[in-house]
Amino acid sequence: MTAHCERIVDLLDTWLDRELPALEASDVEDHLDTCAPCRAEADARSAFRRRLRAAAQAQPVPAGLAARVFAAKRPVVYRNPGFMAIAAAAVLTIAVVGYQLNGLRNRMVSQDSYIADLSRETSSIIRVGLKDHVHCAVFRKFPDSPPTFEEMAAELGPEYKDLLPAMAAHVPTGMTVVMAHKCSYQGRQYIHLVARDGRNMISLVIAKRGEGEAFETPFYSTSVRQYSVAGFETPEHLVYLVSDMNQNQNLQLMQAMTAQLRQVLTQPQG
Repeated sequence: MTAHCERIVDLLDTWLDRELPALEASDVEDHLDTCAPCRAEADARSAFRRRLRAAAQAQPVPAGLAARVFAAKRPVVYRNPGFMAIAAAAVLTIAVVGYQLNGLRNRMVSQDSYIADLSRETSSIIRVGLKDHVHCAVFRKFPDSPPTFEEMAAELGPEYKDLLPAMAAHVPTGMTVVMAHKCSYQGRQYIHLVARDGRNMISLVIAKRGEGEAFETPFYSTSVRQYSVAGFETPEHLVYLVSDMNQNQNLQLMQAMTAQLRQVLTQPQG
């Protein structure tokens, strides 16, 4: 990401709120017309806002809330009946939105709660890859138009760009790599590639090995609820394949990719 991209991304929320000065807003819009990654980020943020708005509107309001709000307010006499109606509507709107946002905050922690609950069912070494898959792929709203291979390769950088053809060459027929980037969750850094076919999803998740982290076998395979997880290690990395295929299919796919993945992850950088 260039310095200009970073500046544009910093301005996106203000731009979406329509609070940018005209000159800066024009700069953002011109950039989004020519930069697919920043456009994808803007689309993702806009979609997230729509989901938040829909969730708030769907939150039921308890019976009698308006009456309790008005009862708690100090009586005020207004000479203008129209103004009194406007004020009453404003008070009720604030109360309802406040109640809805309180419910919405509870929903926003559901991702972390779900991941924490899922993590209790598996070993610490499997949690490393599974958590990023759930956080970054399962809960993600993907753009309608995925980035190009060239854009994804640029996101991965020289060290990891060759993971793209390695994964693309082995995913099942009909699946396409739709995301490849560097990401983080709960302070841990990841390389993450995702392939999809509209219904099914496969994640290739790679993390730097921490001290003492290792799989029990050369090819580790397990399942946790609906997720199948296979993994292996290199001297510097933990490598995971997470999917909704059955455990045997997932392991076979990982084994088919392993030689190329090892080559990419162990090649000298320079």
